Amino acid sequence: MEKIKGDSRKPVFGEWMRGIWASEDNPHRDGMYVKTIRRKGLVNRGTWYQLTDGKGGFWEYESKDTLFISRA
Repeated sequence: MEKIKGDSRKPVFGEWMRGIWASEDNPHRDGMYVKTIRRKGLVNRGTWYQLTDGKGGFWEYESKDTLFISRA
């Protein structure tokens, strides 16, 4: 399984990513990349990735806390 840090390159729509702090039984551990969100301000500043499970669920991870994974 290929593991590349999430902020090392720009992800492509539909690419699988993993949250590095999520446990194995967390349903939001792995997801497909949807879009990039850039936040400015005092709280939660930085680059975030919105991910989906493909069934209508969406969540966000900070880009530095993700890995690219290959789902083969």
